Formats: sequence, C-alpha cells, structure tokens
Amino acid sequence: IEHTRRRLSGDRLGERVAAAIARGDVSLEYQPIWAVDRVDEEMVGAEVLVRWVDDELGAVPPGTFVPQLENADRLAELGDWVLEEACRNLAVWQGAGAGRDRPFHLAVNVSSVQVDEELPDRIAALLDRHGADPGGLVLELTERTVLEDRAKAVPVLTRIRQLGVRIAIDDFGTGYSSLAYLRDLDFDILKLDRSFIDGLGPTRPDGDTTETTIVRTVISLGQSLAKDVVVEGVETRAQLDRIASMGPVQVQGSLLSAPVDAETLAVRLAVDRRPTPPPTPPAPAPPATRALSSRLLDRMWRELAFTSPRQEAAGSRPAEVTLAGMFLAGAVVTSAVVLLTA
Repeated sequence: IEHTRRRLSGDRLGERVAAAIARGDVSLEYQPIWAVDRVDEEMVGAEVLVRWVDDELGAVPPGTFVPQLENADRLAELGDWVLEEACRNLAVWQGAGAGRDRPFHLAVNVSSVQVDEELPDRIAALLDRHGADPGGLVLELTERTVLEDRAKAVPVLTRIRQLGVRIAIDDFGTGYSSLAYLRDLDFDILKLDRSFIDGLGPTRPDGDTTETTIVRTVISLGQSLAKDVVVEGVETRAQLDRIASMGPVQVQGSLLSAPVDAETLAVRLAVDRRPTPPPTPPAPAPPATRALSSRLLDRMWRELAFTSPRQEAAGSRPAEVTLAGMFLAGAVVTSAVVLLTA
C-alpha cells in the first residue's frame, strides 16, 4: 500500500483520476442499508462507494487515493462526479418505483472541500437535471467536516436541507464528538462508526461491554432527538441480534450485503418492492388448466422469491434472483396466458 501511495502522489494524480473517470475505470458500488427490528430486515437505502481499477496498479482502495487527491486539491472534481452519477441513478430507480411505497435513499459522502456556498445550487441543479426526488438523497459528512468551519458549514447545510435533501453525520463518535453542534446543526441521521461494533455480542453475565453501552447510548440519543441511527460494520449474527434488541435502527455491513454494482441493486429493488397486483380475479379455467397453472406459478414464486438476510441465514432460499429464474418467469406468464385463453 505504501508503494502504491508513493506512486500515486504528485501533481499528475488529478489528471490520472480524471482520465480514469473518462475511460470508465472509476465506478460506483452501493452497500445496502437495512432497517432492522427483532424479527426481520428491510432494505431502506444504500451508501455510494467509489471504486478505481487502474491498468497498472490494479484495484486502488479509496483510503489510498482519496487523501492524495485531497492533498493535490483535486478531490472536489471526483466528489462532483460521484454526486452527478448518484443523482442520475437515483432518478432512474425512483422512476422504476424505488421509494414510492417504501423508504429508499442514496447516501453520498461529501468532503470538506465540497462544502462551499455554491454546493446547494449545484445539488439543486443536479436534482433538477436528472429529475430526482430530493427526499431520496442523503449527504454524509464527518464531524470534522462540520466543525472545521462551523460558521460556514451550518448555513450551507441548512440551505441543502431546505431543498428536501437529508444530512447524515458520518463516523459519529470518532471526531470532535461535541454535542454542541448537534444543537446548532439541522441533520437527520447519525451514523455510528464501525470501531464501536467489534465488542458487541450476546448479553454477558458480568454486564455489558463498553462498546455495547456506547452503541445503546447513541441509539437512545438518536431516538430522543427523533433522528435515524445507522450502525456501520455489522459483520456477525451476534452483533445484528444485539443491535436489533436495542430498538428500531438501521445497519449496514458485510453480514447483510457486500457492496454491489448498480445493476444488482436495481434487481434487488425491483424484487423487494414488486407492486401488489390489483385484486381482479382471473376468468375461470378448466380444472386441468388450473392445476397446471398453479404448479407453474408455484415454481416461478420459488425461483423468484426474495428472502431477507435473516431468513436466508435461517435456511431459506438465497436472497438473489437468477437469470434462469427470470427466464422461467417469462415462460410461466406466456404459458398461463395461452392456457387461460385457449
């Protein structure tokens, strides 16, 4: 990694990343965010993550190239491109029904260099250009970004919220952790840093760990302030069950889903949010036709049924849609139409 950082340093980094964007070597992935309770999980959003695959260096982690871009004063260019792509995809998914009957948002990280007086106008223009509902966009900022220049950040973020865009405080608990800015800043979501999650697990006879107490306290704080709380870095079933026992909360992590590309997320949105058909009964069919149609429809349902991660862990079918399943769906619909109209 150090060798990669040395090769990425210097004034040419900005040009290299710009060229990578033009070639399509920089792309976005999306890590689903789930609302959890004691029974089940429901996907309610996704965080936008940047990926860069270089011809020479291979996959370059964001933790390597983002600081170098910031040092070279080129981070704003990448950030604006991410916002553009996120708004474009958000509009497409909203047009297909995401967020219509259930909540869904895209969370985009915003750096301190992007937070200026022109940011609200840039976001408004992007939302208008792509036709995206601002209620589906969340901007994530760290405590450091907010507190480095609170006098500048607070008015900018207030204008952004007036657009209908929501604000999340990212990595809560790792920065300045001053409660004063929670009073001064209009925000909607607290994201608890993954560093507090490692110590979570089943209830212990000798009492809770420090990490468990912190997580419970932050969740309680968010609920008291009427804010959503997102717990990052959930990787084990014990962690998820412990968090779910603390009340309604949102989580993200490898246990529920690794980051996925736009196409995969679109499939999950379509399956998890399939519209409820109108209650119009079909025309009566002969007994043999009804039996055949019933078997075909049952097969289609078993192929396409989307199970939640908790149901999957309990032994249900994998939470995915196969290509074969989609072809089978088409065959079932065609067969049913032919049989019912014969």
